[in-house]
Amino acid sequence: MHTCDTTWLPALTLFEGEMPAYVDRLYVSFVRDFVTNKAAFMRRLVFIPGRIDPESGKHEKFLHLITENPQGTQGEESRNVDIFRCERLDWIVPMLAEAPSGRVKVWAEDSRGELRFGVALSDFSYVIHLADRRKYVQLITAYCIEYPRRREKFLDLWKRFSVLK
Repeated sequence: MHTCDTTWLPALTLFEGEMPAYVDRLYVSFVRDFVTNKAAFMRRLVFIPGRIDPESGKHEKFLHLITENPQGTQGEESRNVDIFRCERLDWIVPMLAEAPSGRVKVWAEDSRGELRFGVALSDFSYVIHLADRRKYVQLITAYCIEYPRRREKFLDLWKRFSVLK
């Protein structure tokens, strides 16, 4: 899946055992990285909305980060656990921390009238999206890019709107 060096990133959090225990293990990492330790991007705090899903007792943003919508569907209620997203959850903070170094690709673009940042591995196989909120940034999502044409789209965005070259 990845054609770039990912050895500087934490090991993938591989699925083992039962899904509920795996999700709980991932949630411990999420809380550590975004609630307890307060991740940063380009010297700004990464904000995670505090909304808790009443059914699971977990942050809604966490649930969004580890799930995806099946093809052709919309809405949080139709999302399914995506093992690729789960395995790479621990990559988000180190990638954001490396943004100033040039080790990852960073771009800024207008999206529906607001400034959005993209952060990607050098082969664009994993992408993080953040929204600018002036004094902080809000984590929107992070996911794997499987198809080459989609990776090319992000490469084009980076070429046009790169923050660091």
